Amino acid sequence: MERDLVSSYSSTFDGENYNKALVIIMDQFPFDKLLRMRRLLNEIKPYKPIIKKCEVEHIPTLTEPGHAAIATGRRMWENGIVGDCWFRRKPPGLVKFNGNISYLTSPTISDIACINGFKTICISGKRNVTSLLGNSMFLPEDTKEKALGFDPSSALVLSKNSLNPTPDSGEWIALVAEICLEKYFNSIERWCLIVSFSNLDIVGHKYGIDSERYERELLNVEDLIINLLLKVNLTDTLVIIVSDHGATQLKSIVRINKSRKYFEFYELYNGVEKLFDERKIPDFIVRNTYYLDGLIPDGGSFRVYLEKQEPEDINKAKNEFLSVFEGYIDPLGIYDFQSPIYGHIQTRDKRNGDLIMIVKKGIGFLREEWRNIFTVHGSNHEEDKIVPLLILDPKDMLTEYVNKPMLKQVEIAPIISQCLGLKVNSKYLSKVIYANKPS
Repeated sequence: MERDLVSSYSSTFDGENYNKALVIIMDQFPFDKLLRMRRLLNEIKPYKPIIKKCEVEHIPTLTEPGHAAIATGRRMWENGIVGDCWFRRKPPGLVKFNGNISYLTSPTISDIACINGFKTICISGKRNVTSLLGNSMFLPEDTKEKALGFDPSSALVLSKNSLNPTPDSGEWIALVAEICLEKYFNSIERWCLIVSFSNLDIVGHKYGIDSERYERELLNVEDLIINLLLKVNLTDTLVIIVSDHGATQLKSIVRINKSRKYFEFYELYNGVEKLFDERKIPDFIVRNTYYLDGLIPDGGSFRVYLEKQEPEDINKAKNEFLSVFEGYIDPLGIYDFQSPIYGHIQTRDKRNGDLIMIVKKGIGFLREEWRNIFTVHGSNHEEDKIVPLLILDPKDMLTEYVNKPMLKQVEIAPIISQCLGLKVNSKYLSKVIYANKPS
């Protein structure tokens, strides 16, 4: 039985809890990339870092579900954020998250920290990571000048160019974080700063995670993190570095062409897409997936929303997809409500689709408008689902985790709660969660 973040993770530590926490989230950061940050690892070596592999459990592993899992300590069917988008059956149509926290159904670590008297700030290049703060946030204008003039008395999100952050937004993110640490938090006793480097995700998709450009951006972020760590007292600050998801380098692409009712198959040659095959979408799929709007490619996976959800219809759709995607999907990589690995998601949240298909490694299922994409995520391949977790715990509060071979993404919020000694009345929290819900 899962432990509850609010009631069961209050600290049992006999000594003094942390009053300061710095949480750094690297958007699109596979485990092996942490080992490339040799200078960072050398700088923190005296503080005996805990370095673990961390498992991302949700499929698809898009940006928002990962951040929501980190923030709430709950899996996607519990926290309400099943994807960056999903298909609504009544009335039929695509729903995009776009930072709308009314879909969030679990308290975030920020909600709980604020109730416990912590000043909490989140800085990111993407607005849709607002689930990191939940209902405890305040959104200023998305301009640098306005962002630097915020009132630190409440939790907030600072976001630059929320929908299309540029690769150099890492410098902006780090700059605002440094100002928070130097100008505001130096006189505040209890604070939690969450910094999400979204630039790695942008560069990874645009150039590929094995590219020289990604390597340069990685080393740039390494310098920015080291500079942030120099601004805090590492002898009494909890530091956590983690990622929302990993990534897989693309070799070939499948793209849906809804107007022609075809799947198009491309090979990547020196960064250029070359069409080499196309296959007609089976008539059964055309008739039974809401005029094809119920087909949602997520990069490493493909979600299917059928009009009829009877077992025979789902099995028929599964066989049709196995036929048209022969060589691209492992027969064991299709999950439905009868699949053990997927059943608990399906039965608890219908928004996640009737079928999820996982493509073979190196292949990407892309939406029609996604162009010049060279890295994807959203599968259950190790490159996608295993990310690094680095913890600096100078007070040795987390000795129970040192010998664990791997942690899960949903354990991060409970770890923070334990270290900060957070306690809260769950009835009051339920009012916080639903305060902004639409009627």
